[in-house]
Amino acid sequence: MRHALLAAWAVLAVCAALALPVCALADALSVDLSGGAEPLAAGYQGDSVYEDETIRVEIERMAVNGTNCYVARVTIADASQLRTAPAYAFNREQTAEIDAIARRVNAVFAVSGDYFAYQLHNKGSYLVRQGQLYANVPIDGRDVLVIDAAGDFHIVPGRAAKEMTGAIEELAPLGIVNTFNFGPGLVVEGKLLDAEYDAAFNFSGERHRRCAIAQVERGRLEYLCICCDGSKDEDSRGMTLAEFAEFVEGFGVQNAYNLDGGNTTAMYFGGGKINAVNSPYSRPISDIIYFASAAKGEGAHDGFLLRACAGRCGGAFSGGACAFLCARRAWRAKGRAGGGAGRAAVPRGRAGLLSADEQRVGRAHPHGRPRQPVPLRARHVRRGAGRDACRRAG
Repeated sequence: MRHALLAAWAVLAVCAALALPVCALADALSVDLSGGAEPLAAGYQGDSVYEDETIRVEIERMAVNGTNCYVARVTIADASQLRTAPAYAFNREQTAEIDAIARRVNAVFAVSGDYFAYQLHNKGSYLVRQGQLYANVPIDGRDVLVIDAAGDFHIVPGRAAKEMTGAIEELAPLGIVNTFNFGPGLVVEGKLLDAEYDAAFNFSGERHRRCAIAQVERGRLEYLCICCDGSKDEDSRGMTLAEFAEFVEGFGVQNAYNLDGGNTTAMYFGGGKINAVNSPYSRPISDIIYFASAAKGEGAHDGFLLRACAGRCGGAFSGGACAFLCARRAWRAKGRAGGGAGRAAVPRGRAGLLSADEQRVGRAHPHGRPRQPVPLRARHVRRGAGRDACRRAG
């Protein structure tokens, strides 16, 4: 791990010296329904941090006004590492546990999405997932989150469906990769949601589990995913939508969007669900938002550094970072000659869909002290009794 971190610093040094964007660290993932690279075993630092040369995830668990909250800070090297995945397909209503979906696509971290299947087949939707358009009739009055090809967030305010369609399509030149149809925007261009906002579909004034995704600042590939437990969960009061919006806004984000909450709320890391783990109130979900690694295993950043250093070891270099690269490559070659092993990938499940039994098995954590890393242990996840679509809190 020490060598990996030193190599990451070398990458940053080269970027700074040559005025290159950090996103050049990673090759872009395909904008489709394929998954990311398998997370590296060496990337996990305890139960709350994952880091490789293309992604860093840090999870913090805290108690806020008697409510258990979970905050994931994610930084990625390329916008394509922010992705979505369905339980089965984006034109089907089927559901699965978050563990099954996340493992299938090699997610480093994931949260539940907007339960697209219910929106699409009951209310309407302007649905784009991984660059593919599935529907173009937004729900009257509901804010829509648009994520463009640069990984930037744009929250289109809810109004008449025709007006919203026009506003969304104005963003087409930026390359619309994903859209979400729940809302509302909790923070829009730095402005907090009106405290008087009220909507029946997300039970604004009631205390429930809540879930949101935010971008720290447009142009930066830094995101927060924030969830809170609800009043039915152990040692938790839950939050009204206004309380949740204020909590999210306190992290200084430019744009934050409310996702489906209530029994849908799920956060995944390290192989399993990590929120509300002892609660029987949960449901399988239709989609996830996830962050994937683009690392290619041992030496994943060497290619970028070699290009940035203009050639090969022994050639012309600009600065000490390139010299470090050559020394590191020589050290690795010596290790391989002596039978040393490279970093092993974490087993994340086989390709394709998992069996029903596999979907029911998850990992979780016992309740710990506030602001401590979230420990994970094996457990069985009790499946919900159905979507309970009529009582979904957002």
